[in-house]
Amino acid sequence: MSSGIYKWIKHRSIIIKLNIFYENKDSVVIVTGASGGIGLATARILSDRGAKVVLAARSEKILKKLEKEIPNSFAVPTDMREPRE
Repeated sequence: MSSGIYKWIKHRSIIIKLNIFYENKDSVVIVTGASGGIGLATARILSDRGAKVVLAARSEKILKKLEKEIPNSFAVPTDMREPRE
């Protein structure tokens, strides 16, 4: 399934539309909400495609676990609701 410069990717039961430029092995991508759901699925897909992934979410415990599971990832506990962070 592709359309224009985007690719549709299915990961388990989630279908995600990714810009093909993220398939570059030199990309560094920040994924917010990476501790679960669409954010986690996106982080896994990008890592599988060779990107270096910054996992950003509020739950430090979950992020540290995921950092060990997802290759080329780095956990950054962050609350996107707080402008100071």
